Amino acid sequence: MLIEFSVNNYKSIKDDLTLSMMDLKNSPKALPSAVLYGANASGKSNVLHALKMMQRIVLNADRIMLSTDKLPYNPFRLSSQTETAPTSFDVVFEKKSKKYKYGFSYNSKEIVSEYLLVYESVRPTTIYEFEKNVFKPNSKIPSLKRIIKPSNFLYLWEADKQNVESAKAVLECFNELIHISFDDEGGLRGIFSPKWLDFLDEKAQKDMIAAFLQTADTGIKDILKDVSNLEKQKRKMADGSLEDYFVESRSVTTVHEKFGKNKKKEGEAYFDLFKDESTGTKKMFFIAELFVMALLEGCILLLDEMDANLHPILTRELIKFFNDPEINTLGAQLVFSSQDTNLLDLSLMRKEQIYFVEKDHFGGSHLASLSDYNNVRNSDKIERNYFLGKYGAIPYIGKFDIFKQA
Repeated sequence: MLIEFSVNNYKSIKDDLTLSMMDLKNSPKALPSAVLYGANASGKSNVLHALKMMQRIVLNADRIMLSTDKLPYNPFRLSSQTETAPTSFDVVFEKKSKKYKYGFSYNSKEIVSEYLLVYESVRPTTIYEFEKNVFKPNSKIPSLKRIIKPSNFLYLWEADKQNVESAKAVLECFNELIHISFDDEGGLRGIFSPKWLDFLDEKAQKDMIAAFLQTADTGIKDILKDVSNLEKQKRKMADGSLEDYFVESRSVTTVHEKFGKNKKKEGEAYFDLFKDESTGTKKMFFIAELFVMALLEGCILLLDEMDANLHPILTRELIKFFNDPEINTLGAQLVFSSQDTNLLDLSLMRKEQIYFVEKDHFGGSHLASLSDYNNVRNSDKIERNYFLGKYGAIPYIGKFDIFKQA
């Protein structure tokens, strides 16, 4: 369960930026959801991408194996002070009733600093810390003293090899983090993959997804996972020749009711989800999968532009799944960006669940929660006040005189 995430010097984020999921009313619990608002190009997607980048490094998605391998590094480039400075990530999370704090700073060539702490009580216990080329392991964990690593490796990876429990907890936490971007067609293609369709193999899960789609008024009565097959394709080799190779392809069939005269039911019609259904329906299918999986397994979902292609009423209902403790029993969390101001409603989201992202005049993104503003009452019309600019994070559009000149 995510409690807090901080980032410094990443993409449009120049200075320290912190997303807190701490439930101020029910501490030490964490909030089940949070939404990010902001103008286009304000950096709200970068807040989600930053946590994804931390996950990418922690899970070694780039397969860093050699001392010469480069780390994925994308600093704030609009300042001479930061363009070669380290990027820093820090996360606080809870796993099996224990709280952990883990972070590191790095550039393309090396890990500059790193630390791992666990809270057995109010005061944290340092498992290890690394700074200024000095590694300080916990004296009660002898295996840590044997660690020697290249400069572009995380001590976390080596601690995991030594079966250090807290290191494994960090890796498990990031394994439960799912980031999906719905901001373009490429994002949708990214989740049209066999691994998501495997979720339909369990009948109970498939039935829940079908019920989800039926309740969402898609017209779908059932879903069927078709047998996978291999499609032959060609690829160009280094010498210019073409080689045949096979790609696994799977399809999903949606079942609709078919009617005849006098609107009498006359059987069923079968559609190919990818070829015949609308973009909104395809998105609803994957939203259903993601939500069912998250709620059944207690995952953390990061969804960029979640509300794109979804009706505002439906988006509200989806958020309620995470906010309802009777449904969300395993601590699943939803963090998403949105342009749907219909959600700026304190009967749906509490003040500390609503965030605004805004860029300053120097191109740096800043984050503020609605709870940071004074004198915000539950009776306030948050959506109206947002459009009036009371919380910032809106575009200030000039006159498009270019069209008159043309």
